[in-house]
Amino acid sequence: YGGLESEGKEEEEEEEKKNNSSDGQQRKKYESQFFEQRQHSTTAEIHEGPHAEEELKKKYELMEVLGVGSTSTCHRCQERSTSQTFACKIIDKQQIESRFSGMVEQFETEIAALRALSHPNIIHLKDVFLSDSKIYIIMELMEG
Repeated sequence: YGGLESEGKEEEEEEEKKNNSSDGQQRKKYESQFFEQRQHSTTAEIHEGPHAEEELKKKYELMEVLGVGSTSTCHRCQERSTSQTFACKIIDKQQIESRFSGMVEQFETEIAALRALSHPNIIHLKDVFLSDSKIYIIMELMEG
């Protein structure tokens, strides 16, 4: 009986190796595509001034709300020229400052940090739109 058990184990181990190899190849393919997309991206552009919201609306279509937090609302958005979808974090400056003193500066720090970093495990920042009343942060959409 011992010989049959070891044959069964060997077959199971061989099958597991094939599955792991296939998963590994799929993961490598995904990572390769991901890094290629990242290489073609540039540092996030900052649009500010009285026409920032107009520029946002020309470049992106805001879609459904993905989430609401204590400091911001996040929408799905679509870049009009490419049809790519992103996340758009919207921060109301007056509301934040009245509730959390100094929070606008924290968002500015977040934007500066995301602009400076490029790593596959860090959300990619696409665009920032700064109006007198709001901050719009367009970033990579993470689903799942």
